[in-house]
Amino acid sequence: MFLDNQLYNEAIECYKRARNKLKNKSLFIFELAGIYTLLSEYELMTLEFLNYLENNPKQINYIDSRIVELEKSGESIPKVIRTLEKELKARKPLASQIHQLLGNIYTRTQNYKKAYDHLFALEEGLLSINDKKNGLYLYRFALITTRDNELEYARTAYESILNRFPNSIYVNKSRIGLAKILEHKGFYLEAVNTFERFVASFPKSSEAVTALIRIGDIWYGELFDIAKAEKAYKRLINDYPKSPERKQALFKLGECAIISNNFDTAKNYYLQILREYKNKTDINFKKAQYSLARLEFYRGFPSKSIQFLNIYFNTRINNPLNPDYYENDALELQMLIQDNRNDSTGLAIFALADVLKMQRKYTESENIVSDYIKNNPDKLIINDLEIFLADLNKTQGNFEKALQTLNKVYLNEKNMYRDKALKKMAEIYDKDLNVKEKAVQSYETLLAIFPESIYIEEARKKIRTLEK
Repeated sequence: MFLDNQLYNEAIECYKRARNKLKNKSLFIFELAGIYTLLSEYELMTLEFLNYLENNPKQINYIDSRIVELEKSGESIPKVIRTLEKELKARKPLASQIHQLLGNIYTRTQNYKKAYDHLFALEEGLLSINDKKNGLYLYRFALITTRDNELEYARTAYESILNRFPNSIYVNKSRIGLAKILEHKGFYLEAVNTFERFVASFPKSSEAVTALIRIGDIWYGELFDIAKAEKAYKRLINDYPKSPERKQALFKLGECAIISNNFDTAKNYYLQILREYKNKTDINFKKAQYSLARLEFYRGFPSKSIQFLNIYFNTRINNPLNPDYYENDALELQMLIQDNRNDSTGLAIFALADVLKMQRKYTESENIVSDYIKNNPDKLIINDLEIFLADLNKTQGNFEKALQTLNKVYLNEKNMYRDKALKKMAEIYDKDLNVKEKAVQSYETLLAIFPESIYIEEARKKIRTLEK
């Protein structure tokens, strides 16, 4: 009744009297916490949460989730932090839970120094309980700070695990993490050597497979030494034939073969995937079908490409946890071939340019596309080639030139990809140039001018995210 009439103080007194009469302080905890939240009495709310943890110490994640909800209100968290810091000394049996709460809060609010201090103290308190599992909270912290590009905090966390908890199950993961930090910093050769030493020292560990994938990916993506990348992927397939990463390595070997103009070899890798992974509901089966379709397009057989695409689209994946990341690419390839089936030369130019792009022969790729556009201005495939040019410029880091090309596409009322050009412009402003206002402007223009676009929902979501 008191709550229905917003008589909050009366409701608080009622709950407290009931507690005293029943001699049970664990009663009405969340009722009181809810009222204190409404009254912005965050210190008292936090005390109620701690009262709950005294009787339910394993419910720490639930209490943390309640605090996460409060973080939307800027005024609440400083009060929560002050209360937790004060109670840390007063409630020693709850020290681990309070350290974890503070470590999580400071991590989310990007006060990484204090977050590390509390998480390290948490790990120290747990050391005598189970030293093999020590390091979990520091390891999670290291992953988050690596993601946030706070690499020194990540390095400190990994090194703390190695030095303080040598029997932890997170030791090898931390060694891999330190090598990944070198990779993030751009020390690619040093990272490769670190991964190589790890594989040599711990060949039977599950992390050895991760190290080999990283070695291959660095040689492939960063240092662009395809022969050395192939060597790493083949080592993984031969030495760890039952590893889940085997599929990833086979796909990468197919890419390497295309870059080396060994199209038959690439086809054999993709067919091998189809033979080994016969479950048609598996995303890797569909990815192999798409890869074969793209390969046949590169080989100059668009009709064969369509056959593989038909198989691809007739295969359905009903697992929401395993989404189909290649559907848009497959749709674009299908539309490209079908819309330009009478322009074999244009399709051949597009295919060659795409392969040259994979081979990082950017100037050669751009020249053949530009020449074809110049000499065949009325061809339908020009729509696709202009978008391709913009992507090529973006790949090279020439964002202004990419924006100029995309803006030209948008302003051309005859171009069928005007909405797509706006979307790509927004992505460059957002992710590459970090000019959020222009990103929002591009998305809003897309919404206003192309209400039937397939990118409408994505644009709405992006606007909401950027405005936040």
